[in-house]
Amino acid sequence: MKRVSSCFHTVFLFLLVLLLTFCFSIKMMLLTRWKKNMIIMKIIKNRRRIYAEKIY
Repeated sequence: MKRVSSCFHTVFLFLLVLLLTFCFSIKMMLLTRWKKNMIIMKIIKNRRRIYAEKIY
């Protein structure tokens, strides 16, 4: 009985680690995508500002 519980415990820990790594990778992906979008938005804003300055 004790052996079975320990085996279950190891499996549970393994699954937990997998879940954590999975969540972390998704979070990192979303963060990098968001940062890229922020950079792109900044570039677009700067370009618009430059065009506006050229016009005036």
